[in-house]
Amino acid sequence: MANRRLVLCLLAVTAQTARAQAEEVRLHLVVHGAVTAEITVTHAADSAHFCSAAAAPWTDPDTPDPRPSPYPFYRLVFGQSAPGADLDRPGPAIGLALSDYFTGARSHGDPVNDSIELVLAGRHFVGHSGMRDPAYRLAASYREDRRGGALMAQHLRETGGRHATLDLEADWQCPPVAADVPARTVSVHTLFAGAVPARPDPTPLRLRHSDIPCVDRGCAAWRVLDEASGIAYLARVDLRRLRLARGLLRLAQRGQVDLLVGADIRPGNPPRIVAVTLDGIEPVQAAAAIPEAALP
Repeated sequence: MANRRLVLCLLAVTAQTARAQAEEVRLHLVVHGAVTAEITVTHAADSAHFCSAAAAPWTDPDTPDPRPSPYPFYRLVFGQSAPGADLDRPGPAIGLALSDYFTGARSHGDPVNDSIELVLAGRHFVGHSGMRDPAYRLAASYREDRRGGALMAQHLRETGGRHATLDLEADWQCPPVAADVPARTVSVHTLFAGAVPARPDPTPLRLRHSDIPCVDRGCAAWRVLDEASGIAYLARVDLRRLRLARGLLRLAQRGQVDLLVGADIRPGNPPRIVAVTLDGIEPVQAAAAIPEAALP
């Protein structure tokens, strides 16, 4: 009986330890330049130490940020007590924001929308496109299990009127981010005030990649649903004008998300669809069905 109680006690301790480790945020930094150091720090996941793609991660971390593209952002925060607050000094503390996050993402790079800031040894360094520094670089990758990632940043600039710079390599571990691609509306921006379309309004379509194997670009690889008429057909689709993020394009090509687009329809056998505007994105599980019987 005593042995059984000991085993049960050990199992309970092991479970508590595993839970604690799963809820920790771990940060490993290697820096060169204004500061040279290699540092590893850990902290229990809380409102100042977290990974999330949620609008309010400290209250509901598994609900995706509902704002339109380039959201939802993946955020890594280590040492920021509240949104908008300064990172804790003397550090190490980090704030990382990466755009267009989805659970299938592995590699990432968007210099226009991404940003990073770092406090180390009491000094504050930042990196973002607004610096207009040709030497600035930021690239990241995500772990397959969604429990963190790695990043490389070059030429982070010190704030406070100084001209010192920093190069950074880092990896992080955290509780997994569960947020998936949300159904969301994407606003359409005109080129300038008073701009008018040069052609009739594009036709609203739902596009879903089919499972038909293709060997050339002329393949009718997409299922198209005209949501106004209910007519469905197979077609070739040109998405180049949308300039989709590579990760989102891969999701669409795997048939995991539907693209809601405004498009020009060009006759042919099969027809050719030229997507002009991106009006929304929906996970296939939540999307309207494209009727198989209507397909040729």
